[in-house]
Amino acid sequence: MRDKDIISWTALLTCYGQNGCGGPAILFFREDDYTFSGVLVSCSRLGLVEQGCQYFRVMSAEYGLKPKSEHYACMVDLFGRAGKLYEAMEFINIMPFEPDQLIWEALLASCKIHGNIELVKFVAKKIMQMRPEDPSPYITLSTMYASMSMWDRKASVQAIMKDGGMQKEPGRSWIEGQDLPEDTIYTLRVGGA
Repeated sequence: MRDKDIISWTALLTCYGQNGCGGPAILFFREDDYTFSGVLVSCSRLGLVEQGCQYFRVMSAEYGLKPKSEHYACMVDLFGRAGKLYEAMEFINIMPFEPDQLIWEALLASCKIHGNIELVKFVAKKIMQMRPEDPSPYITLSTMYASMSMWDRKASVQAIMKDGGMQKEPGRSWIEGQDLPEDTIYTLRVGGA
C-alpha cells in the first residue's frame, strides 16, 4: 500500500489476532483507541489474560486514552473466554458506567461456552430488560436448556418467544456467479457428505 494509515494497520492487527496469530498482531500495535481494541481482541483469542489486562491499564495511564464501551466489552470477552466468568462480572461491576447490551452479550457468549446456566439466566435477563424484542438471549437460554436435557424449560422459553412474536432468523448464504442462466437453481451444501 502506498498510504499506510491507522485503519490499514488496525485491520492487519485485528486479522492477525482473530486468526490466532497474536505475536505478529502485537508487533503492529499503535497507540490509538481502535488499535487498542484490536490488541485486546488478540489477547482474548489467545487467552493472554494478564497481557490484555496490562494493555487495558496502560491505555489510559500511559497513552491518555479513555476506554470506551468496546474496550470494556473486549475485557469482558477476555475474562470470559478464559473461563474467568466471575472475574468478568467483577469487572462489569466496577465499570464507570452502566453496562450496555454489547458488554452483556460478550459475557453471555462466554457463559454459554463454559456451560454456566445460572450466569446465562442472569445475563440473558439483563439483555431481555434492555431489548425485550431481541430473540438472541431467548435462543441462548433455549439452547442451554436443550444441552442439559431440560426439555420443559426449553419449551417454556420457546413459548415465551412465540407469544412475543420472536423467532430465530434462519442462516443464509449468497453466492454471486457471472454468466449463469437466471432460471438455474444451485444448491450449496455446507459440511457433511
